[in-house]
Amino acid sequence: MLEHGEIRGRIPHAHPMLHVDRVLEMEPYDLIVTSKAITGSETCYARLGPGVGQPALRYPPSLLIESWGQGGALLWLERERTRGDAAGDAPVLAALRDITFHRGVHPGDTLRHTVRIDQYTASGVIMSGETRCEGNLVAEVGYALAVLRPSAGLV
Repeated sequence: MLEHGEIRGRIPHAHPMLHVDRVLEMEPYDLIVTSKAITGSETCYARLGPGVGQPALRYPPSLLIESWGQGGALLWLERERTRGDAAGDAPVLAALRDITFHRGVHPGDTLRHTVRIDQYTASGVIMSGETRCEGNLVAEVGYALAVLRPSAGLV
């Protein structure tokens, strides 16, 4: 298990774009399970006024996928570090397909992401997985392609 402080040193994401709180399980090269607690102080809620309803507080699907993908980045970069590769490189989610959102999540919910690396390629990885909240299926990702790019070239 990895805690938030350790995660901060393992992927290039930083506040406010780091969306992984904890690594719950890792099978090297194959699978990772991470968690993300959604709070009312997330940056995405900063401009909402008082008294907004639940629909306005739904966690954005784009951030949910970003959080899921960062779990995959942790798993992949762990492999690259073990091999002595990827120094100075950042993972970039390049393509997604077959995504299904089953229900919304809101402040107070804790996401549990499962990411599987289905295939390593010469320049990237192909991943799949799902997100759950309190055991209920929130989202499924059928196919995600990620590639490594030099960190210096990313904004």
